[in-house]
Amino acid sequence: MKTRPLSRRPVLSSLVLSLALASAAACGGRSAETAPSPQKRPEVPARPLNTLTLAGQKVVVLPLTILLIEDSVPGGALLADRTRGLPWADSLIGATFTTHSPEVDWVLPPALRKIAKRTQGVTVDPDHMGQAIMRVPKIDVVPDPLRSSLRTMAAIAGAVEAVIPAAASLLHGPGDTVHAELAMVLADVRTGQVLWRTLATGSGRTPTLAFNAALQTVLPLPGVMP
Repeated sequence: MKTRPLSRRPVLSSLVLSLALASAAACGGRSAETAPSPQKRPEVPARPLNTLTLAGQKVVVLPLTILLIEDSVPGGALLADRTRGLPWADSLIGATFTTHSPEVDWVLPPALRKIAKRTQGVTVDPDHMGQAIMRVPKIDVVPDPLRSSLRTMAAIAGAVEAVIPAAASLLHGPGDTVHAELAMVLADVRTGQVLWRTLATGSGRTPTLAFNAALQTVLPLPGVMP
């Protein structure tokens, strides 16, 4: 499904106000769509994830289910198909987490899908948990049924905390650059409490460079400024 830009508001902020996208997220579907360009600063600041308390632990990383792509983004057409765009984003997130913070045992989407396949009837498909609802900045506790589904999945994986990439966007920046935004949270799967939240942003000449720049603000390499 493709939509035309209707405003110049920040993508992930306007998602919070969009009833149509909220309904789609509640269904838990994976989608890649077009999006408007940003005009003002996002409501949620970019904050790095402190992994010191996670060292040696297993932490679940859910797959992304919403990727919005502006029509004019250079190279964006190749990622507009959800079967390409969402796995592309998941792979970049996974690569950043495993290379930038190898002290944490990240349980990535491919492993979660294997768990779901092995435990059919007990766990929910990780691509259809409704995790995109966590893009809403005011949600401080993971709501059900996402909370119960995540708790079951994490228990089988041996984890007590989960990273939830809630929504992402690729926008046409100045000139021929690409601007990426990624809303992400860390939650305690036992209590549902949101422990950390960020709206990571980054820019680059290609979607990959822009997305990686945004991820660099989440898990910056030691000695490397984002």
